[in-house]
Amino acid sequence: MSPAKQGWMSLILAALCMVAAVTVRSESWTNAAGHAIEAKLISLEDDVVCLQLPGGSSIRMPLASLSKSDQARACRAMGQEEIPASVLADFNQCRRTLLRLKQLRNTEALSDGEHRKRHALTLKCLRKACLREKLDEQRCAWILKQAIKESS
Repeated sequence: MSPAKQGWMSLILAALCMVAAVTVRSESWTNAAGHAIEAKLISLEDDVVCLQLPGGSSIRMPLASLSKSDQARACRAMGQEEIPASVLADFNQCRRTLLRLKQLRNTEALSDGEHRKRHALTLKCLRKACLREKLDEQRCAWILKQAIKESS
């Protein structure tokens, strides 16, 4: 390769590296003791968080070692939210009822029309619990989807 081509290739490679560095956006993460670091969330698997530090190295730590608010933020970011404790009893009751309705429909003890009606009423009760706790619409929708998913 000619020196001119090598120069252009080096310039392009340097530009790509700068773009990659700009796209790695760090956030502040605080542990349970109150110490903060700047890092980018990479993954959350088996209650272990992987964070990438600004220099490019990564660290792995138990999710429980983060502050409660950062635990929730990491779970949300990775699609692993938890059901809020304030609606957990309602969520579990809804899930159990949906499972029972499914069993009744499968054994033909409940017509499809009656199943749909009771299914909708059960979800309506859970939605009311979410609204009672002043959860936002997106959070309510996610909780309802989880109830349906876990009862399928």
